[in-house]
Amino acid sequence: MSETAGLDAFDVGPSGLWSELLNSLPKRIMRSTRLRQILEKWPRHLFVDQSNDALMRLAAGMDSPLSIGHGQTISQPQLVVRMTRLLRPKQGERVLDIGLGSGWQAAILQERVGVRGKVVAIERIAALLHATKKRFEELGLHNIELILGDATNIAHWPEGQFHVITCAAGCDREPDFWRERLAEGGRMVVPRKAGDVKDETYYQSDGVAFPAEGWEDGPMHQLVRTIRFADGYREEEHDYCGFVPLVSGAIQKE
Repeated sequence: MSETAGLDAFDVGPSGLWSELLNSLPKRIMRSTRLRQILEKWPRHLFVDQSNDALMRLAAGMDSPLSIGHGQTISQPQLVVRMTRLLRPKQGERVLDIGLGSGWQAAILQERVGVRGKVVAIERIAALLHATKKRFEELGLHNIELILGDATNIAHWPEGQFHVITCAAGCDREPDFWRERLAEGGRMVVPRKAGDVKDETYYQSDGVAFPAEGWEDGPMHQLVRTIRFADGYREEEHDYCGFVPLVSGAIQKE
């Protein structure tokens, strides 16, 4: 597309809703001028179904997740910013995006790694993958390789190691082979389950259970960053969040 896909028409341009949202994000997570520029170039409304009405596209300018069908969502903007910062993608790096969805995170990552880098994305739902492939073609995003597959199955992974691995689905624990495919110095961010939903949701800290207000409608996850070093791995626990579940096994074909 030669234009920024109707920014002015949907009031999410530099003076509109999207810019206001970016301005409202906590400064501690929006310290990067470059990331701000990327988010302005690729506003979230470009990655929702363009056949939907204007209200849906305007809703993409709000700081909340949105349904993209098939039981999946496009993530909350603040969460995407937080995950991108934790991933620290750099020019020339190789990236694996698990759970392509609408493609917004993949687009942001390809902008960070540049033409010398490469983004590979795995998606298990064929309808989503095909719709996103068409969207990428319309947006001129050509440096993203798409794979229809089950990310929990190593046979579906491309060969080689990655500097960055990110997952847009929550799990109890990611497969061990994921971190083994990190290059030395590589970073992986995965939402791990941090609490169970019963009458209330709880998370554990030093063996003590705490109620988590606002998480009654689903499991709570925590962003866990794994960094690979020459002599092993380091794990860091970061923000609490909520994600759709990581599904293994069946690939949903059209």
